Order: sequence, then structure tokens, then C-alpha cells
Amino acid sequence: QEALCRLDCDLPRWRLLVAVARLLVIRGDVTQTRQFYLDALTCTQEAASLAAEESEPHVVSAIARYKMAELAGDFSLKPVHRRIAARDLRRAVKLDTSNIEAQRGLRIVDESLRISRSSTTGSILVVTIGTLALIGFWAIFLTSGKVTPVMLITLTPLLIALVVVGLL
Repeated sequence: QEALCRLDCDLPRWRLLVAVARLLVIRGDVTQTRQFYLDALTCTQEAASLAAEESEPHVVSAIARYKMAELAGDFSLKPVHRRIAARDLRRAVKLDTSNIEAQRGLRIVDESLRISRSSTTGSILVVTIGTLALIGFWAIFLTSGKVTPVMLITLTPLLIALVVVGLL
């Protein structure tokens, strides 16, 4: 941090920002504190603006964003952060095709997105089936006598539980 303030430093400012971001990511890993990842993102965004042709700021940004997604309490934000991390890693690979760290990270993030997508598809399917069955049973109960009140009293909580499990 002190080197960032010095004018006589022999390293480019973007390299120092990336180094600070890496340290913040390590600190975030140790403390499991989301704020360190946010601070690392700020550093990497500034570094990327200073050195747009370098891949390293994008790699560190993707790492910080992915780890921040893992700590996110809101499940709807996790895929968004993962997609942005994948975008940053693709940009890093495009800028430097020999960057092994970016290639490895991209494989990990893509696999995570693929698993998340299949999990989401399964959840949507379970919620849809449970909801349609619940609506169907109630419609048949209200329009005809083919569904008995005992069946309805038994199946309604089970189908609602199925929908809740699908949402979780």
C-alpha cells in the first residue's frame, strides 16, 4: 500500500495493484470476509484500466469475484458473479494464451456454471411438476368427485413440500 503512494517506485502501478489484490484475496480466504474480495476487485479494476493489454488483472479479478460468489448468501447472485468471472478469464486467455492460471481457472468456473445450470434445470422441473400436480388435484376436486377430501388433505402438504424442496 505504501509503494502505491510512492512516486519513485520502479514497478508499474498496475503490477502493485495486482499484488495488493492478491494479498487481499489471501486475506479474504483466511478470514472468510467478503469485504476483502470487494477491495481486491476495486484494485483489479483500476489495474485493468491502467494496463488493458495485460491478462493478470483479469485473472485476479476473476478469482476474487468467484470467491466472493462462494461467500454470497444470496443464491441468485452466485451465477451472475460466476459468469462475470468466466468473462474475465476468457478475456485473460484471449490476451495471453500461455497463461496457465487463466486457463485452469476458466475450466473450473465453466464446470461450476455447468453444474449450476443442470441443478437449476432440475429444480425448475421439480417445482413445475409439483405445482401442476397440486393445481390438477385441486381442479379435479373442485370440478368432479374423483378426488376425495382425504386424498386432497394428504397430497396437498406433500406437493407443497415438493415445491419447497425444488425451490431450495
